[in-house]
Amino acid sequence: MDESTGANALKIDLKVYVAQPRAGVYTASVPWLAELATPISGPSPAQLKEELALRVMELASNGMDPASFERLIPPENTQLGSVYVDATRRSGDGEVQLDAVTHVMIGSWGDGPLRAWPVVTPGVCLVMRDAEELYGAISRWASDWAEENGADDLSPIDCSYWGRVDEIEVELDWPAAPGAKAPEPPRPRATELSQVARNLSHLAEDGQLLPAFGRDELVDAIAAVLTSRRPERVCLVGPPGSGKTALIHEAVRRVNTVSYTHLRAHET
Repeated sequence: MDESTGANALKIDLKVYVAQPRAGVYTASVPWLAELATPISGPSPAQLKEELALRVMELASNGMDPASFERLIPPENTQLGSVYVDATRRSGDGEVQLDAVTHVMIGSWGDGPLRAWPVVTPGVCLVMRDAEELYGAISRWASDWAEENGADDLSPIDCSYWGRVDEIEVELDWPAAPGAKAPEPPRPRATELSQVARNLSHLAEDGQLLPAFGRDELVDAIAAVLTSRRPERVCLVGPPGSGKTALIHEAVRRVNTVSYTHLRAHET
């Protein structure tokens, strides 16, 4: 947490679970925050993370009282575990042995107990004393899940695919104290631009922009304009096939590489 952004601002490092359950499809969620624990899906992990950041900002500015504001602060030492689950379910013929690999976000607040959030079941939080209890706690949770759902296998909670914990920097307004003037509500989101443009910052973060070579001086000039304190609009003019798109893609790719977090470049 960083409170250096101003008297009425709070900067947090939001911990986000990102996974790719199948080719071309990504999911993202904030398992420890009930309102954002249900995964959202789409073709771009960068776009999903930005959507979750916007939802956190909307949540914080939507009349949240100061007493509950601390729950937006992410747990410390957050990790993602791929845990092998060995579960059992009772049946008419005895017990059925079930197994799977599932993803669990793990973390704690201060000196509090260790907590684990199975990412495939939003709203579930397991509390334990230390990491040695993790395997047993997850196996008991899986057994209870199988029993409640009458499951013959654990495929709905299986996570045999890659996943990771990403970090997004989000700046929030402190909630107003009782009787104080509330901060201005956030402006409605602009949706028209997405219908006629592509967010190249998302494509750059996802590694989908190809590099261009041999025109470093011009690329650096474009990047400098885009990242200046007062960025200007850039318009490249030239015949088809002269490399305009390649120049813009390379400029955005370089800007994204050096983490200009406030840049949002679009191609129209």
